[in-house]
Amino acid sequence: MKTKNVDVYTFIPNFLIDEPKAFAEDEFTEMRIANVLFRNLGPTHRCKTTSINWKLNIRDEEMEPYVTVVLERNH
Repeated sequence: MKTKNVDVYTFIPNFLIDEPKAFAEDEFTEMRIANVLFRNLGPTHRCKTTSINWKLNIRDEEMEPYVTVVLERNH
């Protein structure tokens, strides 16, 4: 598997969670921020916009990191 550095904003995060374990959010059922309770209703559908470099406004020729995410995280 090849590796490519990707800016975190490629994934347009709603929340950025500082957690040492990769994909720890898969185990979350609920998360509270201040007085708001969030519930996990299921996995996120993958979107091809992750293959766009928003700073340069161009799509990655190999559709990365979309392709790798779909192959590695398809659940």
